[in-house]
Amino acid sequence: MRMKKAEVYIIANGSSIRAFQRRVDDAIVEEEVFELEEIALDPAIMPPPKSDAVATDRPGRFESGDRAGHGNNLVHGERHGVTLEWEKRQGQALADSIEKIVTQQNRQPWSLLAPSKWLPRIEACLSASASKQLVSSDAVDLSQHTIKDIEIRLAPK
Repeated sequence: MRMKKAEVYIIANGSSIRAFQRRVDDAIVEEEVFELEEIALDPAIMPPPKSDAVATDRPGRFESGDRAGHGNNLVHGERHGVTLEWEKRQGQALADSIEKIVTQQNRQPWSLLAPSKWLPRIEACLSASASKQLVSSDAVDLSQHTIKDIEIRLAPK
C-alpha cells in the first residue's frame, strides 16, 4: 500500500472511527521513523450505532402478523430500502465526525482508510476544506488492527 505522506490517519468503518497522528520526537534520527499514536476522541464525535429503528419516507408492507416495528417484518424490498437509507445517513455521520477530527488537528494533511463500501460514501459527504487537506485514501478495513500492525502497513517503503 503506497500512501502519500500524511500527519493524521483516519480509519473509518460503518460504525466506528479511529484516528492516529504521527508521533514526532525531539531526537533527530538519521532514518525517518514511522510511529503512530492514537488520538483520544470525544464520545460526542463518534457516529451513532446502527439501530433497527431507521426512519424512512418509504411506505412499508409487513410479511407477517407481528406488530409494526417488531423484528424484521418488512418485506425484502422495504428492508433493503431501510438499509440503504441507514448507509446514506451513516456515511454523512462519518463524514461529519471526520470533519470534527480534522478541524481539531488543525487541518493537517490527512489520509482516509475505509472499506470500499464506505470510502465513496464518506468522500462524497466531505466539505471542500476537508477534502482539500485529504492527501490519500485507500479501501482497506483496519478498524480492528493493533497500532503496530497499522504502522507496519502504512510505513513508507
